[in-house]
Amino acid sequence: MGKSTGAGPSLAGIREKLAQAIHKKYRVNQAGKKSPDDPAMQSWEQLREDLQESNRQQAEQIPEKLQAVGYGIRPAAGGEPSKMGLTPEELELLARMEHDRWLAEKTRAGWRYGVPRDDAKKLHPCLVPWEQLPEEEKEKDRQAVRQIPGLLAAAHLKIYKLG
Repeated sequence: MGKSTGAGPSLAGIREKLAQAIHKKYRVNQAGKKSPDDPAMQSWEQLREDLQESNRQQAEQIPEKLQAVGYGIRPAAGGEPSKMGLTPEELELLARMEHDRWLAEKTRAGWRYGVPRDDAKKLHPCLVPWEQLPEEEKEKDRQAVRQIPGLLAAAHLKIYKLG
């Protein structure tokens, strides 16, 4: 991730910080919904490497997602989150991109569709196209998109409209 996307600065220097912030937000959003013993609910330091890498890849794709809807990233003076005026259609597109990223990541790692979820056998019920994903799972991806401005603000970056 060392190169610029053309939509602003590279995230290379802050990838790890963004990945940790993504994971922290995930834990907050899933508190009370997932067991504290769930592997994905562990602190960053205790989180399995594959789950850490998933957060890193999510951070890495932020510029690509923003470019898809006409936004870029640039340095910010303060830590105030940018406003991202996404239409419902744009939010859905970016959420779909996040699901597709996750789906490709899991598939490359040897995971397959299966009910119930079985981490040992690498079976997951959400390894389906976006259209077949349960609404609750789609909302997780939408939430990941909604948190982008705040994550970038914490890294002293802001979102701006291209063109």
